[in-house]
Amino acid sequence: MEFVIPEIHWNLIIVTCCFMLMDIATGSAAFLVAAMDQMICDANRTFGKNTKAVKDAIVSIKEEQLLGIEIDAKMYTLAASNMILRGDGSTQIKKTDTFTTPEWVFDDFGADVLLLNPPFSYTLFNILFLYS
Repeated sequence: MEFVIPEIHWNLIIVTCCFMLMDIATGSAAFLVAAMDQMICDANRTFGKNTKAVKDAIVSIKEEQLLGIEIDAKMYTLAASNMILRGDGSTQIKKTDTFTTPEWVFDDFGADVLLLNPPFSYTLFNILFLYS
């Protein structure tokens, strides 16, 4: 069920194989998985299946075009495992706090799209996050 919501979100925006996507509250990496799938589909449409160009594009998507930030050690481990199980062991998932990460990390990545699903690790069903 967790992966249904991110897939629905992708129907609302246009994602291309050229985008740089960053998720600053990665959690289980559901958004990154959905983004990767959409980007690979777009690469296949753009370059043609099984061509050298599409293979190169898919390598770039998996190694360079997705960035996840996750502060919680358990969720970080889950996110990294989730991406590996989905065929991507190279996505940049960093175990750090979005709010204390140096700006150059974000600037150097150069995101076109920023993903955010509010973290649910706070008490009272995330009420503290919503009010801050």
